[in-house]
Amino acid sequence: MDELIARYQFRDEVLEADSCVALVDAIEKGEVAFGGFGRGSYPGEAMGQEFPYLRSVGYWSLGKEGKWCLEEHRNEGIELCFLESGSLPFALRDRWQQMEGGDFTVTRPWQPHGLGRGIVPPSKLIWFIVDVGVRMPNQAWVWPDWIVLSEQDKQELSNLLRQNETPIRHADRAMVEAFVKLRQTLESPRPIEQVSTVAVLINAILLGLLQLLKSQRPELDENLSSARRAVQVFLGDIAKHPSYMARAWTLEEMAKECHLGRTAFTQTCKELTNQTPFEYLAKIRVEAAKRLIVEHPDKSLTEIGYEMGFGSSAYFSKVFREQMGVTPSAYRKL
Repeated sequence: MDELIARYQFRDEVLEADSCVALVDAIEKGEVAFGGFGRGSYPGEAMGQEFPYLRSVGYWSLGKEGKWCLEEHRNEGIELCFLESGSLPFALRDRWQQMEGGDFTVTRPWQPHGLGRGIVPPSKLIWFIVDVGVRMPNQAWVWPDWIVLSEQDKQELSNLLRQNETPIRHADRAMVEAFVKLRQTLESPRPIEQVSTVAVLINAILLGLLQLLKSQRPELDENLSSARRAVQVFLGDIAKHPSYMARAWTLEEMAKECHLGRTAFTQTCKELTNQTPFEYLAKIRVEAAKRLIVEHPDKSLTEIGYEMGFGSSAYFSKVFREQMGVTPSAYRKL
């Protein structure tokens, strides 16, 4: 794994790991109790060289409703969040559910999720993030050496987490005890001096998680860690981010983003959309252009075409007419 990657080159922009700005602001205002440490932009005491790829570990305790939340964000590693008490809205890709005391969530690397829905209710939350060196679903996880589970257990845990997407689970007694001990350790005046204890507790939690999942025998979906899933993520992201959509893509670049060869990427794209990659790209660009034409009646059509990634106004007009049956200027008059 590259050492401590804190951001992800996301097409034409850079996705940064969540910096918890709203939480940091609440901490500075004295609105929430917090303890923990992290690397890069994560809150808490800065970590040294011990236990690489441990990105963040911390807790918050909120006695009254907070006028803030952690909106949709991504983390570069696998994140476990345990709600010791209270309740808390949790979203995985815009699907909201309610966490109750004793529940925990697992989010995979760079998976969009959010905590709180405009506000954060009174709650006590404990979390940690471990980087396993991946950026797309079809890449194999590589656990850091200080995770002392056997290689077989690491592989089994990886499969159980990569191929299952239950947003919220209820912790068993062993996991609850380990999370509570983790929070108590972080409450010490100098938690950074307890980093070895923290690492031991994280190992205990991961072992407990493996045992819990094995006992529950969750139904696994290999598609979640497949090439198909990687292309689904890519196509979803390209439709959601305008600067990403407008990039002058080549087939090689699109395939590389999914860690696939050109043929495999093209075939998978056709299976998912019934279109070639460039047909799909043209479709979503025209759909985005339609919205801009309606929402910005004063913006020139040439400018809209360039914003959506069309290299010339003539090409924009040609592709638009092929899909809509009318030119952009005629569409604006409808």
